[in-house]
Parts: sequence; structure tokens; C-alpha cells
Amino acid sequence: MNSVQCLQAIVLEYWLDVSRFSQWKRPGAKLPWRRDVLEADAQTYARLGLRHVTTFAVWIDADYVKRFGEPSAIQEYGETCASSRWRSAGDCAACASFDETKQ
Repeated sequence: MNSVQCLQAIVLEYWLDVSRFSQWKRPGAKLPWRRDVLEADAQTYARLGLRHVTTFAVWIDADYVKRFGEPSAIQEYGETCASSRWRSAGDCAACASFDETKQ
């Protein structure tokens, strides 16, 4: 992948997709959240020069919160994505929107 392709590529992940982990059947299962997996994935994307990563957050709704409580995964996802640990050589960040001031 060349540098132009890296700048344009978008990784689509399923870290917060309850529907997928529930095999698309209601009621949804509890999200099998692992922050260490998010961190390892994002570090890999950063090493590859991929600057844009997004995730689905499906079925984390009122029914989910009633059954399992507010998922800590959303807060941890935000904290992890905002962390400077995601920066690789100062020019790319997985999970974060591309910061054009770094170009």
C-alpha cells in the first residue's frame, strides 16, 4: 500500500458491535469488550500507516443498558482513541480522525 492509499484507506472494525457478537439475534449478548485487543489492533493499523479507523456501535441501546448496565467499553474506546500512545512516528493515529495539522 502506498502513502496515498494509506491516507485514503478506512478500516472498519466491530469492537462495539453487539449485533455481530449476538449473531444478529435479539436479545443482544453482553459485549465481549477487551481493551487490549483494541489497543493491539490500533497499533497495527498505525504501524501500517492507516490513519482512519471507525467502528460500529450497534444495539447498545436502552434494552442493552437495562440488561447489562452502561458499558464501560464506550468510555474506554474514547479514552484509548484519544491517547497519544496511538501515534506512530508522529504522522498517523489509529482510531482518531486524521489530524491535518500533522501533515
